[in-house]
Amino acid sequence: MTSSQRLLVASMVVIAAATTALAGPRGRTDAPPTVLAFDNRDFYLCCTLRFDREGNATDANLGYPFRDFVLRAGTRVHATVRRSSPDAVLLEPKDDSRVFRLWMRYGRGEMDIAGFFAKVLLDEDPTASLKDASAEIRQAIRDGRVIVGMSKAETIMARGYPPAHQTPRLDGSEWIYYVSNGIVDSVRFGDGRVSEIERGAAP
Repeated sequence: MTSSQRLLVASMVVIAAATTALAGPRGRTDAPPTVLAFDNRDFYLCCTLRFDREGNATDANLGYPFRDFVLRAGTRVHATVRRSSPDAVLLEPKDDSRVFRLWMRYGRGEMDIAGFFAKVLLDEDPTASLKDASAEIRQAIRDGRVIVGMSKAETIMARGYPPAHQTPRLDGSEWIYYVSNGIVDSVRFGDGRVSEIERGAAP
């Protein structure tokens, strides 16, 4: 073996070792997850999601009024990602033949696409934490309504995450939820619980 060949082999060994170290268990890298990490997997929904009549919803989280197009917090879904549309996840609820589409479009200046879906698609059922909640709060979460007295976690389960382009920080005392394109609910917190809900024109 010539010196050039020995150098080539040594370089290949170094590259292979570096690749193995980065890949970690099961070949997964330490890089931030991409949307494809959610493909062909089952999850629980973090929160109630409302969709339009075509089965579409976005991170703007509009409060669509269609009762037949609501997936409640804790719903078990199968997620699929199309490589041609990496900003969307297709959701197939168990025991439901319909397919819903959740898009990340408006809050990209505040978080990456995969970060948004990681908040919505959970490995464990979030509603298991409601065993100590009042009957009124549990019912409101099932109905997708925010009511005074809810904690921030309960608010998210009931109404989803507030759109990041209007509420970039969840540690703030006011969250903005869209009822429609022109109307919002301003949800205000005191001591970590909803203290006031005010409806008005969208900012």
